[in-house]
Amino acid sequence: MKASVSMTIKDVAFLAKNLGNLYADRKADIKNERINTLFADLEAKRVHLSDTTGKATDSASLDKADSACDSEIRLLFTYAEGLCASPFADEAAAAEAVYAVLQQFGRAITGERYAVQYSKTDDMLKRLSEPKIAEAVKALRGMTERIERVREAAEAFSALTKTTVQTSAANSEKSAYVIKREILSLVNNEILPYLNAICVVEGDTYKPFLAEIEKEIARANAAVKPAKQAQAVSPKTQA
Repeated sequence: MKASVSMTIKDVAFLAKNLGNLYADRKADIKNERINTLFADLEAKRVHLSDTTGKATDSASLDKADSACDSEIRLLFTYAEGLCASPFADEAAAAEAVYAVLQQFGRAITGERYAVQYSKTDDMLKRLSEPKIAEAVKALRGMTERIERVREAAEAFSALTKTTVQTSAANSEKSAYVIKREILSLVNNEILPYLNAICVVEGDTYKPFLAEIEKEIARANAAVKPAKQAQAVSPKTQA
C-alpha cells in the first residue's frame, strides 16, 4: 500500500491532514519516538503546504505538466511492450531492443522526486538516441513520435520548473508542488515502511494504527482513479 503519486496538491494536503488526525487520536498511546518524529515532520510539511498553496501560483500548472509527462512515459512503455508481441520477427526484435532500454529505467521513474525523475528521463532519451537503438526505433511504426512526445513533455515540465524555482527563490518560498512530493515521499518511504516494521515486534500496539493509516491512504487513492480515467479518454492528455 502506497499513496498514489497522481494525487493533486489538494489531495495530498487533505491526506496529510487526515493522517495527522489519526495520529493525534492515538498520540497518548504512542511511545515510539521515531513515529512521533515522523508525524511531527508530516504536520510541519502539511502546514508549510497550506501556507504555500496560495502563494505559488504556478503549482497547479506544474502539477499538470508533470502528470502529462508521466502519462507520456507510461504510454511509451506500453507501446514498446505491445510491439514486442508483433507477429513480424524483425519488428518484434526491434521492439525488444527498445523495451530493454526502457526497462533499465523502469516505469517507476514517474514516482521519483521530480529532480530525479527528469534526470533519469533525460538519460533514458539519450540512450534511445544512441545509434544502435535509434535504428531499432526507426524500424518501429510510431515509435519515433512516441519518444518525441515524452521529450516534449519533459522539456515543457523542465522549463516550467525553472520558472517556478526562480519565482520561489525570489520569494524565499518552496513551491507547493515540491512540498507535495516531499509529503508523498515521507508517507511512502518512511512512515509506511517503519509502521510495517514496528508491527512485526509490537503488533498489538501498532497494527490497529497501521490499519487506520492504510484505510485512509486507500480512500485517497480511490478518489484519484476517476480523474486518471478521465485523463485516459481525453485527447489533450496525449498531446
